[in-house]
Amino acid sequence: MTEIRRSPFEFVVVAIVVGLTVVLAAGLYSGRKKEQKSNLLVQELGMLRSGVTLYRTVHHENATSLEELAAKEYEVGDAKRPYIEQLPMSKDGRIVDPFGNPYAYDPKTGWVSSTTEGFERW
Repeated sequence: MTEIRRSPFEFVVVAIVVGLTVVLAAGLYSGRKKEQKSNLLVQELGMLRSGVTLYRTVHHENATSLEELAAKEYEVGDAKRPYIEQLPMSKDGRIVDPFGNPYAYDPKTGWVSSTTEGFERW
């Protein structure tokens, strides 16, 4: 049986193919991850804005902060429900979006928005 020798060129070609595959896979993964986070951001903004509207309906004023809104409950029959479901919080106690940035809340208007670059107008 004879031994097959590989040339250095073949090793370089294989290394390039493997490297390109890794780079393309990483790019696809990060793009999908950003898309998933932006979809979650839309859902969370809807939930937060609904909670602000419900609070305004019950109390005839806006909450002073999102954290207050998360801490308070309202009664429905015999049950108590939170105005908003618990969301991730930063170390300083602020509610953060899926990208890890705090939500912006204007207590005068009751408007909630993201502070993540590129998503501020959502």
